[in-house]
Amino acid sequence: MSAIFKAHIQENGLGGWLIKVTDLQSQEEIICNTLDEFSAQIEFLGAPYNNAIEVQWSKADNLTPEHFYEVKQEMAKINKALHQND
Repeated sequence: MSAIFKAHIQENGLGGWLIKVTDLQSQEEIICNTLDEFSAQIEFLGAPYNNAIEVQWSKADNLTPEHFYEVKQEMAKINKALHQND
């Protein structure tokens, strides 16, 4: 059985974005200001579940298209680096 994490992208109020990660089982919430921070926190939060996790993504209605595009581009770079040798 996998753990479910909710990852919600939203404006940070300072001209940028953040990702609020919630472990739906423990209700623990963590704010991540970068995708590197998000990756590290997902690894940390997933450890008790042997990294058997599912991430459910959502975005705030007021998230700017520019910030959404920025997050998507950064995620694509990370995904490409992870699967570079596949």
